Amino acid sequence: MDIISTLSDDLLLKICSLLPTKDVFATTVLSKRWKFLWEMIHKLDFDDNFERCINEDSVNGIPSSYERFLQFVDRVMVLHKAPVIDTLKFKVGPWCNSEDMAHWMRIGIVRRVRQLELEISHSVDYYEYHESIVLPRSLYVYAKLEVLKLTNTILLDVITKDVRLPSLKSLHLLCVKYKTYACHCRLLSGCPVLEELVMDKSENSSLSCVCVQVPSLERLSILDTSDDDCDSKLVIDAPYLKYLNIVHICIW
Repeated sequence: MDIISTLSDDLLLKICSLLPTKDVFATTVLSKRWKFLWEMIHKLDFDDNFERCINEDSVNGIPSSYERFLQFVDRVMVLHKAPVIDTLKFKVGPWCNSEDMAHWMRIGIVRRVRQLELEISHSVDYYEYHESIVLPRSLYVYAKLEVLKLTNTILLDVITKDVRLPSLKSLHLLCVKYKTYACHCRLLSGCPVLEELVMDKSENSSLSCVCVQVPSLERLSILDTSDDDCDSKLVIDAPYLKYLNIVHICIW
């Protein structure tokens, strides 16, 4: 007897949530029971496998496998039926643009996503040509978001003072960019219940001074590797801080 088939749908969904979405989607061919089971999974994890696309034939500079990735994500996001997405995760290479990402994020917002993770993977050869991803304005006023993790060449363009993330408790800003210094301050000021902040400003020259003024903050981690005269400044105003980890490495 197929032991897996005897498990409850809830348990099967928990197991599937540990897998990349493309592998979960592949289970639709197993049986009638599996055909629609994936539609109720609470975690969507997309990876365009950037490293495998580098040497592929391309049309207008975009590999065919990335075009298939776009179609796959669109299909999954449309067919997915879980009322709430606990985690929506993207790991994409230099061919992803702001328009595509904004479209997927807006769908996630409609589906009441709680945790959003975005990582831009790149190689040394492609890094300088990658256009920074700009997040949609709607994300900065999304009331249900609890965890936001951003990594690499993502531009925080917070031009409005009306930032409202009332449920955000954990924020990771790893090697992101800021249009202005004020964008950093505006983002943090719109997170009234933020408990954890993780920053890596090693590749971000736009923040010579880091100012963390978050009354609710309990955990703060900052990594800073500089190639200048190591004159970076740090200001912390967090009266309820319980954990502090700062690594400052000067690269001469």
